[in-house]
Amino acid sequence: MTSYYRTMDLAARRRVKVPIMGVLQGWYADEYARCAREMLAGDAPALVGLGSVCRRRLHGPAGVLAIVQALDAELPTGTRLHLFGIKSGALAALAPYADRIASCDSCAWDMAVRRRMPTGRTQEVRAHAMRGCHARQTVLVGTARGHARAKQPHLLQAM
Repeated sequence: MTSYYRTMDLAARRRVKVPIMGVLQGWYADEYARCAREMLAGDAPALVGLGSVCRRRLHGPAGVLAIVQALDAELPTGTRLHLFGIKSGALAALAPYADRIASCDSCAWDMAVRRRMPTGRTQEVRAHAMRGCHARQTVLVGTARGHARAKQPHLLQAM
């Protein structure tokens, strides 16, 4: 039994009500695929996290595209991904895998505020930056949806 399933078992015995999300780790695409095989040897959950993709290039053997492509081939059909720290520029490139991606997050908006305002940041300033980032990413995803629909109509409808 993998540590993921041991953790799930322990959580059930302790009556933890909050779902626990396993997170796939690695550096290269084949390492993430191996992690998926080892961690999810059994009933695969509906959602798993994809860790350590912040500060990643898009292309190459350790790039986000190669990782998501490898996991798309490895994971069962119903298992979707949460992308931790994904770059905005990668969203459009990941359009062909939109049916595999459930959600994503990034703190890039907060880093930009910290660089722009080393001191004096208020919650209002941070909230404004977060809303702006969300609006820009919504446009990116919408654009990706349009491109994907033009090529393959079934993609990006749930994203």
